[in-house]
Amino acid sequence: MRQPRKFLEIIMYWANFLHIYQPAEQQPDTLEAVTAQCYRPLLEGLQANPDSKITLNINGALTELFEKHDYTDILDLLRQLGSGGQIEFTSSAKYHAFLPLTDRDEIIRQIKINDETNLRILGDAYNPRGFFPPEMGYTPELAPLIEALGFEWIILDEIACHGEVERVDYTKLHSIEGTSLKVFFRERRISNLIMSAIARTPETLKKSIEEDMQSGKYIITAMDGETFGHHRPGLEGLLFDIFSDPAFNLITISEIAQQYTDDQPVTPHASTWASSKADLERGVQFLSWSDPDNEIHAWQHELTTLALKKIKELKNAPEKGRSDLDSDRGVREARSKRYSTSTASSPGAKNEDMNQIWTSLREQMDVALASDHYWWASAKPWWSVEMIEDGAYRLLNIIRQAPSTSDEEKQRAALLYENIISTAFDWQRTGKIREMAKQQNEALRIPFKDRTVGADEPWVYKAFTDMMKRLEDEAAERGEYEQAVLWRDASHKLANKLDIYEAMNAINLLRTKIPHDEVEQTIIDYKEEYLRVRGGQPEQRG
Repeated sequence: MRQPRKFLEIIMYWANFLHIYQPAEQQPDTLEAVTAQCYRPLLEGLQANPDSKITLNINGALTELFEKHDYTDILDLLRQLGSGGQIEFTSSAKYHAFLPLTDRDEIIRQIKINDETNLRILGDAYNPRGFFPPEMGYTPELAPLIEALGFEWIILDEIACHGEVERVDYTKLHSIEGTSLKVFFRERRISNLIMSAIARTPETLKKSIEEDMQSGKYIITAMDGETFGHHRPGLEGLLFDIFSDPAFNLITISEIAQQYTDDQPVTPHASTWASSKADLERGVQFLSWSDPDNEIHAWQHELTTLALKKIKELKNAPEKGRSDLDSDRGVREARSKRYSTSTASSPGAKNEDMNQIWTSLREQMDVALASDHYWWASAKPWWSVEMIEDGAYRLLNIIRQAPSTSDEEKQRAALLYENIISTAFDWQRTGKIREMAKQQNEALRIPFKDRTVGADEPWVYKAFTDMMKRLEDEAAERGEYEQAVLWRDASHKLANKLDIYEAMNAINLLRTKIPHDEVEQTIIDYKEEYLRVRGGQPEQRG
């Protein structure tokens, strides 16, 4: 068995968290593609390296899709790797509901049905001690609820710790003030380094870790599992190299708690793993799901509230005749019960009809709470009329089918649906979508010359152009003329302010070519502002 070894005179504990998810009614061809490109290679890579470990969140919606479409090999691998200790599973919301904007009772239900589904499909291999809120969406109200459900820890982005990045003490454990719930913070810079494909080899990654690490520190990286092989073809190779490299001491998140005893209480900020410091300062850390300037979001949430009202009315309807339908156990029993034949006018028939309506609408509501259709309506920059319509129609259908819905409520629901769809098409036709995305990314598109020379920091600009010139000359001397042209073009764009899209790419590329401490020294004077506006997901909102 591979033995943990000292790396750069540091014993490095690294917990790598991955989140994999697909919508409940994902198209079979898309599921097949993602499975072939990502899920199967990922699990087989773990299997081939028995000393490697990850912490994994797989929503119950996806395990049900694997079951429905007969991906028995994937389910077998999940069970095997979970039972063998290579995968530590976490809990979450079954249909990827965005919890900060979700009703408390619905949060509890989403978690319970998620665990019921995964336990049924994965068996004893599924024994979650920790909790992953979708998108790492967090509000303080969530902590006592997660604790009450019996979980030991929750994972959040590091910006939640103090409202800004690079403030977490990774030599200590942390627990949420007023609870016994531990909180583990995802280290943003190293996570971004991997999922942005800036680091393509373990050697490049080690250089970054060498400068970032301090004695006794642990690392927690977290990202979408689909990054490897699906979103970024070929990047799964880096993951497999990490799995097989004995320099990396890979453990699960729960195992971190076994290695450290010093516990520091914290009060996490409301945030997501995409939030920037500027988002928190403006109070718009949830703008991808509830943008105060987005009328489509407002209509979506009104439609959601109306649908939930109908579900609650149906749940409490006395004519339903079965009080145990108020419990999750009752829902499961109602779903599997075989009713005897009876006349349509009999009380038993009426109860049966109401039970069937309740079960159907309850399941539809579970799926309709998925965060996808709100996210795709953000237009900053994510946008899909198809996903927006799908979510709105699900909610409209629930309202129309509910027995207690009045004509006025049906009319209001229809109007909300029409407003959502007609406005979405109008925004698309008029170019508003492009403008919204442009405005959102504006802060990150300031030319590098304006960020430095224009901000009375000409030494920073000169340092970068000198480094690029050096790399251009070295590449030319080696006969690597394509690389020489790359650096020549990068310098030209910086000089002529043509770098609104490439400035940070050039900086990140420099990090892989020049010792990390040297690059950090050159950008220290503008780094604070860059971190303030930079989100936690490199492909999200700029």
